[in-house]
Amino acid sequence: MWSGTTETSRRNHSLATHCLCGGMLAWMCLVGGIGLAQSQPTVLTGTSSWGKDGLCLSCTVTDVSNVADGDTTNYAVMDLAANVLGLVYVQVDLEAVVGAGTPVGFVVEVPGSLLQESLLAGVAVSTYLNGILQETLSGGGVLQLGTLGVSLTIQYIEATTTKSFDAVRLTYGGLAGLSSAMYAYYPYSGSMETNLPVELVSFDAVADARGVWLHWATLGEVSNSGFEVQHRVGDVFEAMAFVEGAGTTTEARQYSHFVDGLPPGRHLFRLKQVDFDGQYTYSPVVEAHVEVPARALLTAAYPNPFNPQTQFSLVLQADEQVRITVYDGLGRRVRVLHEGRLQAGQMHSFTFEAGALPSGSYMIRVEGTDFVASRPVLLVK
Repeated sequence: MWSGTTETSRRNHSLATHCLCGGMLAWMCLVGGIGLAQSQPTVLTGTSSWGKDGLCLSCTVTDVSNVADGDTTNYAVMDLAANVLGLVYVQVDLEAVVGAGTPVGFVVEVPGSLLQESLLAGVAVSTYLNGILQETLSGGGVLQLGTLGVSLTIQYIEATTTKSFDAVRLTYGGLAGLSSAMYAYYPYSGSMETNLPVELVSFDAVADARGVWLHWATLGEVSNSGFEVQHRVGDVFEAMAFVEGAGTTTEARQYSHFVDGLPPGRHLFRLKQVDFDGQYTYSPVVEAHVEVPARALLTAAYPNPFNPQTQFSLVLQADEQVRITVYDGLGRRVRVLHEGRLQAGQMHSFTFEAGALPSGSYMIRVEGTDFVASRPVLLVK
């Protein structure tokens, strides 16, 4: 059973304004690399709260408002009181919905030491929407761990979401070997990965009757050996193929890989981009739903990235009412492309014209009587 308190702070900041080079946190203020092209990571603010489970009666969180006030130099103290098998959490309820597919994480510090990847099973990042748990991301196969700043103990814990959310929670504990305390500085959205050699501008997964097509594109590459395609099995991502990269090039490149033999259900994929010197980094996670039998085939949008328009097609197995809607990265509806009855067995083509919309990620969602399909697209102006 959880217990705790709530405090409120309402300021909104971008990490672009918190490049405290020379201060306690020294950020590299260039964000690029294999994370999908996006803006600087953003500090998430809102209403803060904390709690603990029944095994952690003496656990406390002090200065909990610090985790949600937008100040990147202070922190909340999550104290397990030497009971590392208990659980304690901090949560920030946000003022706006963050779209699916967005990297989210916390900047943390374990006083006097470094959090090791082998201990990430004792850390979880959870997201909520309207008070309902959306997903819990935990363990070294899911969470990414990195070090920030001149203080070598300041780290970030990050994962890519697959669902929209309006609250984010950091849970600590439940594993032998953990330090008795953790400092939680703040949550953020967007990737902390910096100064990486490959600029990935799109990555999507498209399911059809035979399996899943993975498509990705780069704008430039430096010493890129290639991409290890990974598929999530349980709580761990496992390698399933390697696609050679272009080495060093300033030209845009398109890549594809087909995955067959997948059972019906939800499947998550990511890329592990590997340099010739062995260094590597991960892409955001994409998902595809394999359905048997398929009631509809929604093709990938082309071109993607696009400007100002992209096209896609839809084939139905049966006549039915269909609604096609476009949402922006915050989950807001920006366009209804079609609403009405479509005939089966025909290739229905649609165009998303985005000349009046700002650059960014959008989601094309197709809803039928008893099926839902979606395709991500990236508008680059």
